[in-house]
Amino acid sequence: MLTFTQPLFLIALAGLVLPVLIHRISRARPIPWPFPSISRIRQTPLPRHGSRSLTDLLLLLLRLLLLALLITALAGPAWHSSESGSLATGQQATTTVILLDHSSSMSGWGAMEEAREVLEQIGSAEEGSTGWIVFANSVVAEQLPGQKQGALDSIREYIRENEPTGTIGDPEAALSRGLELLGETGLRKLIIISDFQTSDWKDALPFIPDEIGIELHRVGKSNRDRNISLHSVRTLPGGEDRIRILSDIMNFSSEEMTAILETTIDGNVLSQELTLKPGVRTPVVFETDAPRYPETVWMEIRNGDDPYQRDNRISFLPSAPPPLNVIALNPTGNLADGNEETFFIDQALQIASTQEWIQFSVLPTGPEAINSDTLARIAAVII
Repeated sequence: MLTFTQPLFLIALAGLVLPVLIHRISRARPIPWPFPSISRIRQTPLPRHGSRSLTDLLLLLLRLLLLALLITALAGPAWHSSESGSLATGQQATTTVILLDHSSSMSGWGAMEEAREVLEQIGSAEEGSTGWIVFANSVVAEQLPGQKQGALDSIREYIRENEPTGTIGDPEAALSRGLELLGETGLRKLIIISDFQTSDWKDALPFIPDEIGIELHRVGKSNRDRNISLHSVRTLPGGEDRIRILSDIMNFSSEEMTAILETTIDGNVLSQELTLKPGVRTPVVFETDAPRYPETVWMEIRNGDDPYQRDNRISFLPSAPPPLNVIALNPTGNLADGNEETFFIDQALQIASTQEWIQFSVLPTGPEAINSDTLARIAAVII
């Protein structure tokens, strides 16, 4: 498409009428011829008016062409082809790189569902060359800037076929690579889709040059702000043949919410109705008889308004956890066989209050007890 940097100069094209007028008013000049005698030659009067018809058409056309080229040059013509990315409005197209966070924090809170919605919005925005980078603790996948719709289709296909990684995010490598894909000239923009966990992003964003536009889309926020989460469950001794079950519940909402915490042990339903203050953790304690035959059970928090219920259940064992094995190597493999060091270590590790389970079990044995089958269950070896 042809454009002009100084289009006002084109007004001067109206001056092309001047050569035409000059040709219309110009008169033919008689050429004198010397003769020996001029007595017999009549006097010829000069015409008083210009010619009614154009003469020297070729000369006229050359003059018009010369003036037109001069005026066009002063107007500053510039040609922009459609392949160069120019828009119909005459504005330069933007090169865009999409950075999509695919770290472990994006696996919950509906973050990836919201990320897909953001990609749909990008699809209806301005045209231009588009590429993308998927990152976690480093760049996971990328596509160079090119046709926009093809880039959007490929990144949607990638996140449809690949779940977020189990690693924490580190966006600095992705930002550096994104700047490389954008190049050094023209209109450039980064579109970043992330939950922007503080532990992941740190101070990465300020390193982006000022001339590059940044468009941030925080996902997973709407569900997180209204979520109730069962954070942890652990079991402690509660007296003779009794256990205590401790749990933590987090209310991420800015409003007070109610919920029911419930579990079933040996057919007995343990339940509490809770009032959860906004933005804080609430500890909850159950005390019940120790099960005769412990098996893994579920604890669940119920709230009908919770938009993200994947973090509302935790499985646990309502009994003492199995102690970690400590192997004491001695020649006889007998704890009471005169080995005072092993005896005192065993006594020290057996000390526990009424609020603790015994965490270690000393097993006196010989060197042959350590092999590939038992090594995974051994916490320490004392020689």
